[in-house]
Amino acid sequence: MRETFRERDVVAPTKIELLCGLGCWLLYLSGIPELLRWLLPLLGFDLAGVRGASFAQIAAFVLDFIVILLVFRKFLWRSVQPLKGKRLFSTVLRGFVFYWLLAYLVSLLIMFLSVGMDVMPENRNNEAIGTILTNYTLPMAISTVIFAPVTEECLVRGVLFAPFCRHKPWVAYLVTTVLFGLLHTFQYIGVQPWSVLALSFLQYLPAGIALGWVYQRTRSIWGAIVLHSLINLVAVVAMV
Repeated sequence: MRETFRERDVVAPTKIELLCGLGCWLLYLSGIPELLRWLLPLLGFDLAGVRGASFAQIAAFVLDFIVILLVFRKFLWRSVQPLKGKRLFSTVLRGFVFYWLLAYLVSLLIMFLSVGMDVMPENRNNEAIGTILTNYTLPMAISTVIFAPVTEECLVRGVLFAPFCRHKPWVAYLVTTVLFGLLHTFQYIGVQPWSVLALSFLQYLPAGIALGWVYQRTRSIWGAIVLHSLINLVAVVAMV
């Protein structure tokens, strides 16, 4: 495993795809959400209600996925090549075990910190997903298990991890693992106390590390996508 952490020859987006990827980041973080905030009320959706908010979230997943496919379709196709002769599923399985081991250790750390800080761990992101799953199970399950992994892996591992990995793998892990945690918690800044946000942030570090490891091990973004989908599938099954 230690040798894998030093692997640098992963399939990466081209320079043009990387530049387009920066535009995708802007769409992902603000462009598409703002478009939906403007458009959906005109179509009769109340974004303050459960139905409107749920539809907005699912629509964002779908639009992000479409944009990513258009921009990174060649990168996704090139990433199939390293899988020939590779044991994709056995590698993903090892990554999955690696993830759960890290998650268990982090859960012990969170438990220790929550007692020391006298706060109750609360993951608003998971709660929001659980609410939408309750009301719109199939579309949200598809969004969470298929659309989100492709989008997030292309943006995080493809656009950021791969370029850093070719020079300094440890920087790739540091940048993308922290960013992956922030992506799932930043929207609750100002809504939750910093101590609670910090505990929520820690919950995403194991996935960030494991996803980078599988990307390196398979040299293909598809390894990370499949593992991400598997992790989300288990979470969805647990919530439904």
